[in-house]
Amino acid sequence: MHFTGDENCFWEIKKDPLSQVMTTFMCLVSHKREGPFQKLKNCYVYKNMLQIKLEDLKSRLYIIAAAQAAILQPPATSVWDYMDRLITVGVYGPKHIHPSFKAICVIFCHNEIPLKLLFSDMKRGNKNLPPLVLQLWGKHEFNLNSLKDLKVVITPVDTKFEVKAADQVKEVSQDHLKTGQVLRLPFELSKANSGEMVAFKLGVNVKDSDGFQLAHFHVLSPEATPRRSEKLGQKRLDKRREAPRSTPIPEETAPQFPNFEDRSVNVQWYGVALKAVFRQPRVEYLLEYFKGDTVALLSRKTVRSLGQSKVKEWYIGFLRGRVGLVHSKNIKVITRDQVIDFSGVKVTTQALLDNITLPFKKLTYMYSGIQTLITEHISSWRAFSEALGYSNLLLEEITWKHAETEPEKVACVLEKLKEDCHTEKRRRKFQHELIIGLLKMDCQDLVAHLTQNTVILSAAVELGYRWRELAERLGKLSSAQIAGYEAPHQSKNGEVSPQSMWKPAYDFLYTWSLRYGEGYKDMIQDLHLALDKMKTPVTRQWRQITGALITVNCMEILHVSAFPTQ
Repeated sequence: MHFTGDENCFWEIKKDPLSQVMTTFMCLVSHKREGPFQKLKNCYVYKNMLQIKLEDLKSRLYIIAAAQAAILQPPATSVWDYMDRLITVGVYGPKHIHPSFKAICVIFCHNEIPLKLLFSDMKRGNKNLPPLVLQLWGKHEFNLNSLKDLKVVITPVDTKFEVKAADQVKEVSQDHLKTGQVLRLPFELSKANSGEMVAFKLGVNVKDSDGFQLAHFHVLSPEATPRRSEKLGQKRLDKRREAPRSTPIPEETAPQFPNFEDRSVNVQWYGVALKAVFRQPRVEYLLEYFKGDTVALLSRKTVRSLGQSKVKEWYIGFLRGRVGLVHSKNIKVITRDQVIDFSGVKVTTQALLDNITLPFKKLTYMYSGIQTLITEHISSWRAFSEALGYSNLLLEEITWKHAETEPEKVACVLEKLKEDCHTEKRRRKFQHELIIGLLKMDCQDLVAHLTQNTVILSAAVELGYRWRELAERLGKLSSAQIAGYEAPHQSKNGEVSPQSMWKPAYDFLYTWSLRYGEGYKDMIQDLHLALDKMKTPVTRQWRQITGALITVNCMEILHVSAFPTQ
């Protein structure tokens, strides 16, 4: 018997009678990722769907679809000779071309390929940069009748751009195709001489080891990045002043966003401190109080976090202008009617907003990821600019290029915020200002998504090599699986440098977070607990994740209080 299988690939039995007779589909199942796998008896093929009946259900199962050849009749040498395998070649590159840039040719064994791809093989000097979001320039599908080594030849057409000599021909072994892995083939393009940069065609030729052409297609690059100089911006502004009759940039009627109101938060539950708590040194996001103090409780639900020696249940409270955690056993919960003195516990929506956005001053972010989410979800540049404090500026004063579509205008507003914060970096932080603006627009879902992303990235950066311990605790990963996450980021000496160790950590945490779907509160809570329970808890020094946990649990009461008519 000959077996092969892959859970991500698209393949089918060839239509000829011999292949149809000799080959069948089957399913293998195991309770563990590493096996052993057993053949399932109840497995049926209906059209292009594989149906299975599971009898021994467990909390987690690993299932692999496989093809089985009863007999190998020459010239067939493996079951693959009876199969048609779909290959998709995608070319990904930057949103705008530059004088020198990297693109990537990706080989997929299926046709469900993403429109955007993270690419982390970017360095500037000795500094590792966060992953870039590359756009799909084009794709091509073809059937591979038999497994063989492939050569991918990349050639620019009628352009001044050249592919680096070492990147012009990429080789793909049949062993990689057999495993169904997604193969990334990066290549570098650079402009050969001076002159204007314009969009160009890139030819991709796929050949087998004998030189026979299997696929040939072209993709079109995007345009060059717009020039960003103060002189150019001033010239355009002067030109508009000289020609007042020219058609202005149209400003569509902005969709109505709710107005943020600074008003009292309707707190229903309070707590009376049963003991005094003061910490030396002071701990971020943990409240301090005297015995007998009244604390406003922003939620009756508790969160879990590490105390002095063990994990405890905490309320999120407000006292004397600060939002923080208070140990549930240190207070007696009372109703509003039982409160004697409200001094120090009067909460306004502005005070709440100021407190729950504090962690974003220190959390790590990826600008390209933020830009993508903002331009996809914000439908009005005008409302966005007003929320960020640019209500008195015209579009011409915000944009540095001619923006036609609403996403382009939104992107220009975001870019202005980033540049302004960079200019005043001691006083203003980009992500902090952005989150404040989005919460004032009541974009709760978008803030939740951004918070989840920044917590994952920040935790990865904070962990470094210690991500291995977390992976064993959170995902029960084996040493081989951990090595698999690190393999793409190894240097020539086979090691992952300390500066790059955040990359496998990010890959693992991002994959792990997908199981939560929209449950961002649960994801951040579980990650917080896992960090708390490490041998040397990261959260003893790094408290920003505690702040993020407070943020996501206070967003609902902020929404109800600041937007009462919604």
